[in-house]
Amino acid sequence: MKESCIHWYTPEIANQVIDVLCDNKVVIAPSDTVFGLFARTNRIGFEKLNMLKNRKNKSYLILIEKFSDVEQFVDFADKPKIMAFLKEVWPGPVTVILPTKEGIESFLRSSSGAIALRLPVHEQLTSVMRQVGPLFSTSANKTEQPIPTTCDEIDKDLLESVDLVICDDPESTEKDVQSSTIVDCTLQKPVIVRRGSDVVRVERIIDDLWR
Repeated sequence: MKESCIHWYTPEIANQVIDVLCDNKVVIAPSDTVFGLFARTNRIGFEKLNMLKNRKNKSYLILIEKFSDVEQFVDFADKPKIMAFLKEVWPGPVTVILPTKEGIESFLRSSSGAIALRLPVHEQLTSVMRQVGPLFSTSANKTEQPIPTTCDEIDKDLLESVDLVICDDPESTEKDVQSSTIVDCTLQKPVIVRRGSDVVRVERIIDDLWR
């Protein structure tokens, strides 16, 4: 870790994060879900996350800045219900697995041709993406380690291996931090493959749209 601990409300923090990401480096930060590792959506970012997570051959979640960005990755011409579903759950703590357009780089998608996308509710992350574009996002832990919900729970070696760490907000009243709910929308009817934040509402929306 090359910087002392700072917070999202630190003056000019967004510009600092932008500079680090534009240098193809990795940031650890809290979001609207759990603590995450963030990198640019290029091969360098992909390989750096693989090294930090001790994993390979698995794609990462991609965060987008605004709803229309999803069309960079997915063709919705024959998917009106999926579009309606996204409009109900985004922005928010819901990750959606979707079939990708043809021509999407292999490091952005799974071997089956699917991509995981999320539109977060986080003002600072959104302002960063407005400048650098979509971001790879993954929980701030090594493979098989517990997912941290506070900075103190993050592996010390991992903290030392990244270029910028943004700490918890000491004034935050949020105690029940959860991972995002993951919904597989590559099937005829969406299936929840990980129960997380906002899952009850997501179940209701799926049932309403796919009666």
